[in-house]
Amino acid sequence: MGPKQAQQLAAAIHALAEQSEGAANFRFGVGFRCPPGIPYFPAATAPETAGFAIGTENSGLLFQAFQQARASSGDEGGCILDAAQAALGRVMAGALQPVEELAQQLAAGTGREYFGIDASIAPALDPPSIPAAYELLGLGRFGASGTLAVSERITAALKALPIKLCGYSGLMLPVMEDEGLARAADEQRITVGSLLHYSAVCGCGLDTVPVPGTFPQQSAEQRRELLHGTAALLCDVAALAFRLAKPLSVRLLPVPGGQAGQQTKFNSPYLLNCGILPL
Repeated sequence: MGPKQAQQLAAAIHALAEQSEGAANFRFGVGFRCPPGIPYFPAATAPETAGFAIGTENSGLLFQAFQQARASSGDEGGCILDAAQAALGRVMAGALQPVEELAQQLAAGTGREYFGIDASIAPALDPPSIPAAYELLGLGRFGASGTLAVSERITAALKALPIKLCGYSGLMLPVMEDEGLARAADEQRITVGSLLHYSAVCGCGLDTVPVPGTFPQQSAEQRRELLHGTAALLCDVAALAFRLAKPLSVRLLPVPGGQAGQQTKFNSPYLLNCGILPL
């Protein structure tokens, strides 16, 4: 993707936010190398053949696995990262293999193709949060050094699951869909840059990230700066996606007139309000 395309997409993202006070951006994303069959909104697209894929909200399984890892690592004196990866593989396989069996039965009974399970760690709005699971391992707060290492081990465990995988099958870090991630944004422990950094080893891109948005009354210079920053960010995500040959997507939630550090005020049952992150 070139700068011109990025600028056009950036303009569309901010225009949509201005028209809806940011609410419509929940339904708009930009995808890079995203194949058909991803079962997660808004990157989902239908393959040419009729069939189905499966995605789940499963951050509770991550918390359960890391609880087991902390206990076993303490008993045996082993590496906590090795224990975390092994425990997550066991827990996720135990939860998803029965789902796959049902999916195969459904495919056989309907003649529809089963595309697989997107095994991504995807949070629900309710606890336990993804950061809470990370912090069970004793490597520090989410967002500090060690976060990248844990993120890499999570994806390694997911990619090795003995099921038919599809889609991202990585770690999702949707800032406004996880209470721990929202708190990390409030406390300035995460940035747009750090989230993209984690995506290099694990993630699905930038998801439900609140950023400052354009608004009609602002100066032309301020508008250009926001649009330029958004376009440059899209170029960065595209560069990672194509260099690493992995699907990455961007779902920004611009707040028209909002400034970094201010609280969002979305009225949505699907989002948790938090501090706006600077572009």
